[in-house]
Amino acid sequence: MRVGGRIGRLDKTRLPTPTPPSPPPQEWEDLNDTEEEDPEELVPDSSDEEQSEEPEVQPEVPPAVPEDQAAAQGQDGGQAQQQQNENEDRWNESVHRWFDYPLPFPRMLREALVRLRLGHAWVTYVGTRYRHRIYQEEWAMAVQISVLDEYGARRDIALSYAPALRHNYEAAISDAAQEALTTLCYSCHSQLADGTLRYLPRRRLGGLDAWIVTPTAREEPAP
Repeated sequence: MRVGGRIGRLDKTRLPTPTPPSPPPQEWEDLNDTEEEDPEELVPDSSDEEQSEEPEVQPEVPPAVPEDQAAAQGQDGGQAQQQQNENEDRWNESVHRWFDYPLPFPRMLREALVRLRLGHAWVTYVGTRYRHRIYQEEWAMAVQISVLDEYGARRDIALSYAPALRHNYEAAISDAAQEALTTLCYSCHSQLADGTLRYLPRRRLGGLDAWIVTPTAREEPAP
């Protein structure tokens, strides 16, 4: 069943006429204003231009660095870093060189070794709690005495710490070592004998530089 009247052909004459597009807003027209100018006003006056013209401000461009100069600058930076590393190593070695001077405690150590009937001993030290080796900030020196018994087993006898501030690190090492050796000597009871002491800066025992002490005489065990 069809709903509504009969469908006829489309009458194009009755279609609504399209409305023209609306003009752009006023501000758009202002931007596109093309008012003709007087030709005479377009000709600049050369005399006025010379007086009123300001020099153009060019953007500052850093001067180009030649490759040789850039390489030299990089080399200077590398040399400065190398010099700083050398200064740090030189300061760090000054602590090592101090051990080349006569020390107040080798005899005590030799006596203790003979009392303990030990063949070799190591006096090791390590610097901790420092931030910069050049400026010699606060140190905490650790002195440890390690020995080898008759069976070649290693024993850690004593461990001592002493604070070191700036230029007092040498005294701190001596104090810490003296305290450790005193502890070692109090634990010994026997006759005394002499020995030899030498420093091996290249040898590492647990990452620490070491003294190696070899007694010249050893007490024979009682029958």
